[in-house]
Amino acid sequence: MEVKTIIGICGSIRQHSSSHVILEEIVRMLPAEIVFEAYDNLASVPAFDDREEDPEPVKDFKAILKKADGIFISSPEYAFGVPGALKNALDWTVGTGDFFHKPVALVTASSQGVKAHESMQYILAALAAELYPKNTLLISNIRSKVKDGRVADDETRQALQALVTSFVTSLKTKSVDSF
Repeated sequence: MEVKTIIGICGSIRQHSSSHVILEEIVRMLPAEIVFEAYDNLASVPAFDDREEDPEPVKDFKAILKKADGIFISSPEYAFGVPGALKNALDWTVGTGDFFHKPVALVTASSQGVKAHESMQYILAALAAELYPKNTLLISNIRSKVKDGRVADDETRQALQALVTSFVTSLKTKSVDSF
């Protein structure tokens, strides 16, 4: 398999959040031919206002998305929804094609997470991202499954590994079935 680049987006802007821990765990599970780059600058993306020209942080976000072969999103649920900073950044990509037929993996890790997980799937569908059921994972009660900056729960680690395997397969398939 040729080298592929995955961009990791953390839906939480708090450093050392459970969503960051998930992304760090994913990096350890990826095969050597996958380059992982974290986009950790959601806080700099201004509120979406549909202006004529994108502000620099938005241009940077879109440029990173364009170079990605796949995107991995790890996010919590805030007030039964998608965190505002993540939703805002995604709003800047509506109608741009930045997610168009791009393989995406989604992990929602929170106390509950059901509503944000469902909402993210709708958002990604609106962006025309390639999101398969095997490339999504809801991890409820995440704080009980993380210890010392690592995923400590064996079942959760196994589920993450299955997701990574499925996602890497999606990237391989994409190289064969490219548009």
